Amino acid sequence: MPLNSNPNPYPYPSPNQHQVEYTFEQPSPTPYVLMPFLFEPGREEIFRFTILCDDQEDDGIPDFGFQEVKPEEDWKRYTLHDSWSRGGEGNQLGPEPSAGGPPSEAATAAAAAPGSEAPAWSTNWQFQITITQRTRCFVFLEPRGIQTDMREVEGLQSEPAYPTVGLWLCASEGDHVQLEGAQPVRKLAEAPLKRGDGVHLEFMLDLCAPEGELSQYVVLPFMEQAGLEHKYTLNLYTDVEVKFEKIVPKNLGMDCVQCGNPTALNRVLTKLELLERKYQELLRKERTLVDRGLIAPGAAGVGGARAGMTAAQAAFARADTNKDGRVDAREFGQYSAFTAADTDGDGVISAAELTAYTEKVQEHAQQQHAEYVSALEQQQAVEQQLRAQLKLAQQQGYEVKDVPAAPVNQVPAKSKSSFCVVQ
Repeated sequence: MPLNSNPNPYPYPSPNQHQVEYTFEQPSPTPYVLMPFLFEPGREEIFRFTILCDDQEDDGIPDFGFQEVKPEEDWKRYTLHDSWSRGGEGNQLGPEPSAGGPPSEAATAAAAAPGSEAPAWSTNWQFQITITQRTRCFVFLEPRGIQTDMREVEGLQSEPAYPTVGLWLCASEGDHVQLEGAQPVRKLAEAPLKRGDGVHLEFMLDLCAPEGELSQYVVLPFMEQAGLEHKYTLNLYTDVEVKFEKIVPKNLGMDCVQCGNPTALNRVLTKLELLERKYQELLRKERTLVDRGLIAPGAAGVGGARAGMTAAQAAFARADTNKDGRVDAREFGQYSAFTAADTDGDGVISAAELTAYTEKVQEHAQQQHAEYVSALEQQQAVEQQLRAQLKLAQQQGYEVKDVPAAPVNQVPAKSKSSFCVVQ
């Protein structure tokens, strides 16, 4: 763009223009980046770049190249959000303790001794970088949720309450293997503890695994002391594609000695976690029933009853088959029949008890049938006697008239004065 084509007639830039002059002393194989921005996030605006330079050879060919950074040429960015937490049920930062504090060479060496426990710093969440070729990396650790608008702070407006954080880069002990100090930790790079809006590391990663296998490195973020809680973000920039993820021990790819399946450990640990969650839910429901007074705390008894329960509570617990704290008609009927069959009260109906109960039921049925037959014979005898009396009356010349049936809701006249008839 020629200089005389500038619409601004004054030698200084207009308010909607920014002018920067810079001299590149030596050529560089690494390109420079220009990044325009506005004064606050979310703003939108159209802009134009104009670059003017001298032509030392006077050949009309620019002495530099300028182009947009395309996604396939840009740095690869990976972002993970996590937090340091003291743990505990209901903790919004996570139920598992992950605020282990800073690692140290002395604690690492002491933990490697036989019979020693894992150091506190090993509870910090750890992240692994998996590479397939030589990679240049930048890792940024940034605390989140910091109040930076100091206008809302009473009194002297000092700087925001930044935490003190640090970062280690260590050699990995295997895919999804968490560093616990059992072996000496090989620290490759360190961003020392610093109070501020974050720390960063720049490093080159080389392939360290045998040919054909993936190479992993461990990123370990931490705070200045154990027990401090805070949210944070990890941003990884690389020049080639890598895999950046949180280390989860159950994702360890280890071939099963029986079937050779590398997912065996993951499936076993996943099933174990499911059983533990179900057991915790069972304990929660048990506490609810204890609080309601339906069961007493103690070892499980027969048929749902527990030690220390009264006879009524034990009977109620056996009858309440769906464990909703109530016994409906169906449950009561089933429990009554079961109780009648279970003569010894052990909660199990044996073959002898079933035979005795069946015989009792058959005997009761035969008795009921005999009573029904006797009642039927009596009714038939009464009917025959009435028929004989009717026949005798007809033979003696008495006129027998059919009595019409009374209409529905109609009562004799003599009783109408004693009560009202609802039509």
